[in-house]
Amino acid sequence: MNKQQPKITIPYKSSWKFIDIVCILSIALMIAYAYLSYVDLPEEIPVHFNHKGEADSYGSKGSIWLLPILSIFLYLLLTVVSKYPHTFNYAVKISENNAAKQYEIALDMMAQLKLLIVIFFSYMTYRTIHIAINNHGDMGLLPIWILPVVLTIVIIRSLYLSNVYK
Repeated sequence: MNKQQPKITIPYKSSWKFIDIVCILSIALMIAYAYLSYVDLPEEIPVHFNHKGEADSYGSKGSIWLLPILSIFLYLLLTVVSKYPHTFNYAVKISENNAAKQYEIALDMMAQLKLLIVIFFSYMTYRTIHIAINNHGDMGLLPIWILPVVLTIVIIRSLYLSNVYK
């Protein structure tokens, strides 16, 4: 990592603010749904799903708090890390001329990652509660393939833009 990358302030875009609001609302809704559903949960709930979306591991109903807590932790971690784009690794050499655009591209990617993680964990929490309360069903294939596909698209897009704006 090149520690000599320029330290510049990138203006906070309205799209990043919107993403933060959506993330915070999603986390709040996930926590509220888990809290309101907690009394209806059986003592044992699914905590892991196989490649077919079927529950293959179970834990106590307190396990329902794992994804909301992990969502909060990852959201805060990515938010703090985003304050230091000059410390990131980049696919291109960072100079005074391209730093602002490269940092903006990286911060766009970080915002998108926050949103994807929070929405994905919210969906997984919702489905886990639904499966546990109804004592049947599976996660389906959507969560199995959607996260890797969307993450790949976000990363490829960021690498592409990074090379376009060398």
